[in-house]
Amino acid sequence: MQAGKQRYKFALERPSDVTGAIKWNLVTYVWGSLRALSGKSSPVTEQSATLAVELRWRQDIRAGDRLRLPGGGLGGADRVFQQTSVPLDPDGRRRSLNLLVEELLS
Repeated sequence: MQAGKQRYKFALERPSDVTGAIKWNLVTYVWGSLRALSGKSSPVTEQSATLAVELRWRQDIRAGDRLRLPGGGLGGADRVFQQTSVPLDPDGRRRSLNLLVEELLS
């Protein structure tokens, strides 16, 4: 993994369900890369895109966490990425983590 490819500073967020409503709490900021894999659109459902995120290896990322890219969207809006798979260590050497994420587009 090359440090120059990790140009996005993501906010790692974890859900908490205290009052019956899900609240996303900031865990930390992590640097990573973002690569588009596919997109889909339908007149009935929202548009979505599937992307791959590569981060430096961390032990504290859980399957239910999400990533937020502050100010990364149109007009400075945040982009939010929900994990669709468990974090994968591609070579088993604890150097990087690969995440499949989905971004809902309006």
